[in-house]
Amino acid sequence: RSDLCEYGLILVKAYDIVNNVLYKEGYFTIQDESSMLVASVVNPECGNVVVDVCAAPGGKTTHIAQMMNNKGVVYAQDLYQHKVQLIDAMAKRLGLSNIRSCVFDATMVRNELVGCADKVLVDAPCTGLGVMRRKPDIRWRKESSDIDNIKALQYKILDNASRYLKEGGSLVYSTCTVMKEENLGIVKKFIQ
Repeated sequence: RSDLCEYGLILVKAYDIVNNVLYKEGYFTIQDESSMLVASVVNPECGNVVVDVCAAPGGKTTHIAQMMNNKGVVYAQDLYQHKVQLIDAMAKRLGLSNIRSCVFDATMVRNELVGCADKVLVDAPCTGLGVMRRKPDIRWRKESSDIDNIKALQYKILDNASRYLKEGGSLVYSTCTVMKEENLGIVKKFIQ
């Protein structure tokens, strides 16, 4: 059992798990502990309206939907159709019917969702410097100028996503980077 995540099990000996019949039938899914923690912080309740503005490939989205016992609705959006298809495929495999996915640019505002969400998740695009252990090529693909560009994008997405909240709702901002500028820096700017 995971020490960090109530729902987590740590696989000691990995194998071709995606071909396991229980995986195919949706009895479990695969996700890093750090990703699982995000859904715990969102802390959705049955019947909530949740908006996940950068939802692909769908691990956090489906975890949130499961925590809601397939009740309420999770609006899941991403910029690219092929990524939205990943969300839909995962939801179907897990037997989740409370996810409404669509292609949408999170730098824009979906007017129909303004003021309707109990919870909003912004798992923002980032430099990814927190996952170099799994993706070591990141260190050769990133330039210092990337940080300035990504910070502007992160802030715009966070600002737009905040508009979806009901009064008293919760907004969760997460990244998979360790860069202070992309985390605490964005949060401080947003709060100001």
